[in-house]
Amino acid sequence: MKKFISFLYNRLIQRVIAHSMSIDRIEDERKVKHVIYTTVFTAIGAFAFVPVHLFGAQSWLAALCNAVCGFLSIIILVDLWMRGRLKQSVWFTVILTSLLVIIVFWALQGEYQISAYLVIPAGFAFLLLGGKQGSAYSVCYFLVILTIMLTHLGSWPMFNQSYVALLNLLGAIALSLFWGYIGEYIRGGSFQELEVIADSDSLTSAINRRSFFAHLQGLKQQATAERMTFAMMIIDIDYFKSVNDTYGHDSGDRVLVDVVKLVKGTVRSGDIVGRIGGEEFALLLPNLTRIEAFSSASRLCKRVQRHEFTSTDGARISLTISIGVTVITPDKDMMTPEDIYRSADSQLYRAKRSGRNRISIDSR
Repeated sequence: MKKFISFLYNRLIQRVIAHSMSIDRIEDERKVKHVIYTTVFTAIGAFAFVPVHLFGAQSWLAALCNAVCGFLSIIILVDLWMRGRLKQSVWFTVILTSLLVIIVFWALQGEYQISAYLVIPAGFAFLLLGGKQGSAYSVCYFLVILTIMLTHLGSWPMFNQSYVALLNLLGAIALSLFWGYIGEYIRGGSFQELEVIADSDSLTSAINRRSFFAHLQGLKQQATAERMTFAMMIIDIDYFKSVNDTYGHDSGDRVLVDVVKLVKGTVRSGDIVGRIGGEEFALLLPNLTRIEAFSSASRLCKRVQRHEFTSTDGARISLTISIGVTVITPDKDMMTPEDIYRSADSQLYRAKRSGRNRISIDSR
C-alpha cells in the first residue's frame, strides 16, 4: 500500500504541476497527498461497509450509497491523473465525503452509532480547503445536518425519547467545527511564516532563486493562457567585487540591501524582485511592452547611479548596474522558463561587454 501511494503521489503531482498556474508547489503537494489518502481510504471504507449496511443494518440505500461513493472516489483520482485539476479534485473529495456521511446517516435514521461519523467531513473541509473556505463549507454542512435532525425530531428512534441526544450530537459537531477552525488558523499562520522564510533571501528580503523560478513558471503559464506580454530582467552590480575588496564584505552586504530597496521602490507593487546570485537580481514585470520594459530598466540604472551608497565606516560608494532584458510576447509561447532565463542572461552579458552601466534588450 505504501509503495502504491508513493507511486500514485509522484505521478499525480507531476500532472498537477503541469496543469496548474499556482506558484505554491509546497501547498499543491500537500493537497495532492490529502486527496490521495482521503479518496483511497474513503473508497476502501465505503466498499467495506457495503455488506455491513446491506446485511447488518438491512439498508439497501446505505449500501448503495457506499458503493456509489466508493466508485466516485476512484473517479476523482482518475480525473486528477488524467487532467491534473487539483482544485476541482479537492472540492469533489470534500463534497463526496460529506454526501456519504449525510446520506448514510439519513438512511439509517441515526441508528447504529452512525452519528459518530458526522464530525469527519468538517475535518476534511478544513484540511483540504483551508481556514476561510473550510469554515464557510463547514457551517453549510452543519446547517444541513441540523435541518435533517429537526425534520425527523419526532420520528427517528434516537430523538423521540429525549432532546439530550440531539443536543449532544449538535454540540459534538459544533466543537469539531470550532477546533477545526482553530487548528487550521494556527497551522496556516505557522505555515505562512515558514513559507516566507523559505522563499526569502535572508540578507535582502527579496525572494530567493527557487521562489523566483516558481514565480517565473506561474507567470509563463498565465501569459500563455491569457496571451499576455511580460518582461524579465537580470540586474548585475558593476564591479561589485571591488566594493568587497575595498570596503569589506559587511559594506558589500549593505550595498546589496540598499540596491534591493531602490529596485523595489522603483518598480510597480505587483512586480517580482528576486536575488538569484551573489550580486545578481532578477525581475518579473507582467503586462509590460518592449518600450515600457526598456524605460523601466533605464529608470533603475539612473536611480542606482544617482544614489549615494555608504560603507559601514561612512565612506561614499558610487555604483552602477547593467541590465539584460527579454520581453515575452504571445508569439513566443513556445519558450520555456529556462529559455526565458537564458535569453535575459545573454542580454546581461551583452550589456556588460558593451561597457557596463548599460541596458541590452532582445531584438525579437
